[in-house]
Amino acid sequence: MSSIEGDDATRSGSSTQALVAREGSRVIVAFRGTEPTAIEDWLVDADFMLEAPAPGDYVDPERGAGAEVHGGFHGALSSVIDRVGAQIGSAPQVMLCGHSLGGALAALCFARMLRQPTDELAHLTLCTFGAPRVGNRAFARAMNDRLADSADGPACAVHRFVNHRDLVPRVPPPQLGFQHFGNAHYFDRVGNLSADLEPDWARALDRIIGASEDFGAWLKGNLADHAIGAYIQRLERAAQFERRQLPSDQSLA
Repeated sequence: MSSIEGDDATRSGSSTQALVAREGSRVIVAFRGTEPTAIEDWLVDADFMLEAPAPGDYVDPERGAGAEVHGGFHGALSSVIDRVGAQIGSAPQVMLCGHSLGGALAALCFARMLRQPTDELAHLTLCTFGAPRVGNRAFARAMNDRLADSADGPACAVHRFVNHRDLVPRVPPPQLGFQHFGNAHYFDRVGNLSADLEPDWARALDRIIGASEDFGAWLKGNLADHAIGAYIQRLERAAQFERRQLPSDQSLA
């Protein structure tokens, strides 16, 4: 297991941290989320101006014409990406994960690895919890096209978890040009897990109902639903439900 920290000399990178672990032929990379007391993290989050990365950094230039990414997240990832890549090496299976800011960094790292895979990489998985948007519509469109094209490079999967009233996955807003890629796994107000509710009004209605039941705690609930502990509780409940649905001679993979 290796710990990687951002280079102080790199833009927005002094607080970036990643943990790299090996499990057989699989490598798991976890990016640290925002620490409330780390001013560097808040500066990364606040640097939400869209910028065009170097051609081919994240998406195919032809497929992703006009693609732009969150400037702060791009700068933070740039401070560790070379060392993360060196630790991953020639692993055939890679999982990238993170909560909040860590989820944003994992998402951009996922895009980078899909664009520039090693010859040995066979399967790449992204798993985020309460992650904000990381790119514009052109970026999201190019990523969704790539996710749908299983013949283009390694097999890949995206698991983007959103917990009910969590505010962070709703920023930066679409009004500023941002858009998520990949489908979400959504926990509703009572903790049921479902595929992304479409259209967006379905999730909005669920949040309104939840707020009306406990309106006095609505703002507090937005923050509470973002906590990683809340996600862990929801996931444990969902896992227990799945186990109850399986025959006694089977277990979750």
